[in-house]
Amino acid sequence: MLAPVLLFSIVAHEYAHAEAAYRQGDQTAYMLGRLTLNPLKHIDPFMTVLLPALLIYYHAPFVFAAAKPVPVNPRNYRKYVRGDIIVSLAGIATNLVLFVVSVIMFVIVGLVGRGIPVLEGSVAILQQMLVWGMRLNLILAFFNTAALFVLIGAEFIAMILVIVYVGAVAVLFLFVVMMLDINLTRIREGFLEYLPVGLMIGAALLCEILFALGVLWGKSDTMAALNTAGPHVAAIDNTRAIGRVLYTQYFYLFQIAGLVLLVAMIGAIVLTLRRRPGVRRQRIAEQLYRPKDQVVTTVKVPTGGGVS
Repeated sequence: MLAPVLLFSIVAHEYAHAEAAYRQGDQTAYMLGRLTLNPLKHIDPFMTVLLPALLIYYHAPFVFAAAKPVPVNPRNYRKYVRGDIIVSLAGIATNLVLFVVSVIMFVIVGLVGRGIPVLEGSVAILQQMLVWGMRLNLILAFFNTAALFVLIGAEFIAMILVIVYVGAVAVLFLFVVMMLDINLTRIREGFLEYLPVGLMIGAALLCEILFALGVLWGKSDTMAALNTAGPHVAAIDNTRAIGRVLYTQYFYLFQIAGLVLLVAMIGAIVLTLRRRPGVRRQRIAEQLYRPKDQVVTTVKVPTGGGVS
């Protein structure tokens, strides 16, 4: 279930770059046959086939794959800066759109499975593939966004994006949920009940972000302050600026956040190590401290009699 979802996600990502470059005036990808969703045109022998196969064969804790980068020539763009930005963001936007589509399809398929019980097995497989689509497209979007931050000189933000977001997605969804043995069927049953509340919270968070950026209700104080202190901000690198803010204005909140994460990690470990009925475990301490009469049995064997 993982392979077809991963292959489609990376092929769609590269196709988006090719399509965006073509619309901006560059025909390099089109002339090389890369403006297609045919996976054979985008497969790289090492990054798409050999590398993930080796990771799966050696039971690596993660699986990574990539397609051949789409060749573009920025000199052919009608507007150089605008075209370069659009082509760079096309792949990330495609992965985010696929994530949203996977979420919507997950809900629709769940409703179909509830209405037609005969299709419950097929629906479960399809929903599992859609869950993989959510995870992989988020990870691809974060990885490519981090690469853009590296190109503009914000290495610290790129590192935080990969470690925090990609690490959180991989650990939370791929490991912790599996170790906790969560009943996904029971969660899906109550998904629609809490869907309106989740949408309201998401809309509120989106409004807060747009308000902070000044998109809603005029200019924001944050953006005005950044524009006023432009020369001073440009003279300080990103790592130093973030460090000053974290360890001066938000020092206590930063420490509290670290404490909360530590408690969450300990709680996840405790829940994972809970005792489950019907599971046999090896208890080395009990084996070592058993009395001699429980370990060794002396049997007197008569001559020529043997042991029964």
